[in-house]
Amino acid sequence: MPWLRRETPDEFRDLYVKLHETGRTTRQESASMLPVIVLAPQKEEKILDMCASPGSKSTQLSEMMEDTGLVVANDVSSGRLNTLVTNRGRVSIANMILTRHDGRHFPAVPDPGFDAILVDAPCSGSGTMRKNKHVWWDWNETSGLSLRRLQLDILRRACALLKPDGRLVYSTCSFDPIENEGIINQILEENQDLELQKIDLELVLPGLKSRQGLSNWKTENFNWENDSLKNCIRIAPEDNDSSGFFLALLHLKSTEKTAKAMAPKFPIMEMKVHEQPRQDTRLPSPCSSELIDEVCKQWDVQESEKWSWWQRGKKIAISTPMARQWLWDSPRTLKRRSRLPGGHWHPINAIHAGTTAFQSGKSGMRPRSEAVPLLISQIHSKTEIEKPLMHRLLMGEEPLIEELEIPEMKGYNILYSEETDYLPIWAGQRLSLMVGDSERYILALQAGLQPDSSSSDET
Repeated sequence: MPWLRRETPDEFRDLYVKLHETGRTTRQESASMLPVIVLAPQKEEKILDMCASPGSKSTQLSEMMEDTGLVVANDVSSGRLNTLVTNRGRVSIANMILTRHDGRHFPAVPDPGFDAILVDAPCSGSGTMRKNKHVWWDWNETSGLSLRRLQLDILRRACALLKPDGRLVYSTCSFDPIENEGIINQILEENQDLELQKIDLELVLPGLKSRQGLSNWKTENFNWENDSLKNCIRIAPEDNDSSGFFLALLHLKSTEKTAKAMAPKFPIMEMKVHEQPRQDTRLPSPCSSELIDEVCKQWDVQESEKWSWWQRGKKIAISTPMARQWLWDSPRTLKRRSRLPGGHWHPINAIHAGTTAFQSGKSGMRPRSEAVPLLISQIHSKTEIEKPLMHRLLMGEEPLIEELEIPEMKGYNILYSEETDYLPIWAGQRLSLMVGDSERYILALQAGLQPDSSSSDET
């Protein structure tokens, strides 16, 4: 924002907060957007965000892929994953699976691995000195050194999960060469099939000022000289009025040597049925055909096969077909050289799949507002109302059903008017919108109304 911190006019700040909460905009620092831009995600790819929370880069990946393929957003902390869940629902994306693992030990996935991986590694954060004043007070010469082993182990595991000809972006918001070029130099020495590619930011972000990576560094404990490290990118705060950042783009060459390295060294044993893991009932599982039929019948959903359908308790979620075809149905090879047939997440700890679309209750399947934009073209059970009634709803009124000249309705429904998006409602004695205050506020503004901005969004 072009205003000093805490100096943004109230009316602008409140509006931008509501636009962010409703997924119409995303507040993200420009430097933190670079890793995803450099990774250049493509439609129908399988991508892993190894250290995903709070989720701005994961949602950026999903949006650039136009909600196709699969984004596996992983974090070690269940608390931070909750933030990621909120971020995912805010922008209505279905191609994301949320997992909880220590990145150093992320489990096996079906062959051939991920098309691309983003490792935005934990770091000392020295590049954020302009917004985090504690960086100045807390920094010392060992800050980066204390994280080096963790960063290197996470990157090693990421490289093992990458398919041949795959690409990987390693990034930090640190200035310390020990956390940056030192990590890249070490991983290149360990894996001869990895190559460090040149990043031409002028092609993707013309005008952005950047600096080459440090090709040599000599201290008491570290000493390297590698001209290819100039292919890394450094972003200095004073060059772009931003935070400091480091980027490296790695490519796993597809060679005969790579294929031999990935091939099993011992015969693979098929696991017997009684040896297979039990399904964890706390994790999402595929919906039965009967449950999908029930949802489709109530809401007249067409082309349900466009999605994979998941159930977790009373919630029903939708995701892309790849989530089931690759990450659920496909077999995977475990460390002990046994092949585990598909039909479960194991050993993946998948906390959430896709976005919640419906929730079962006494009155049937309640549509969730975050999924309406994804499903509305396939839902034929919806009712058009006149603009004056829609305006009353957007202004927060809950009119009595008996006062309205609309077709008889009861329970859950989806309404729309000629100027307003499709909105889920509850029809009891009164007609009530089932959207948050921020969504209602923005829709009212779009309809030319003057809503009260004082209420907060509690949904």
